Amino acid sequence: MRRALILFLLLLGMQEIQPLGHNVPSSAALLTFGFLILAAYTVGEIAGTLGLPKLVGYLIAGIIFGPSALHIVTYDVMLRLSSVNQLAVSLIAFMAGAELKWQDVRANGGKYLKILGSEMSLTFAATIALLFALQAYIPVLD
Repeated sequence: MRRALILFLLLLGMQEIQPLGHNVPSSAALLTFGFLILAAYTVGEIAGTLGLPKLVGYLIAGIIFGPSALHIVTYDVMLRLSSVNQLAVSLIAFMAGAELKWQDVRANGGKYLKILGSEMSLTFAATIALLFALQAYIPVLD
């Protein structure tokens, strides 16, 4: 509960500070970046208390505060932070890999390969099916 309150206070603080820098274009991006770091940390800690990996919390924070949900991060800010975006994706991939333990990989490597193979096959088949389904609705340009 305390962490959710901290997150709410961060959000309110950001909403109050943001209008102060309206004439400096990069100030919104910097403020949003700082908020996202703190929000991702807080939601990651909340996810940790629920027994989920912190990485899941980081991803949930990005979805919640992104342009598709609460619209805290606007598309303009996303464009300004595109280089940071690439770094963040790299760090998330690194953290996901760090969750694996070598003993688990050695013991369950076959299961991991089966799951990976089936996920890749199903994703490939679903993508091809979707492309064929959309082909009927998209006019062909001559």
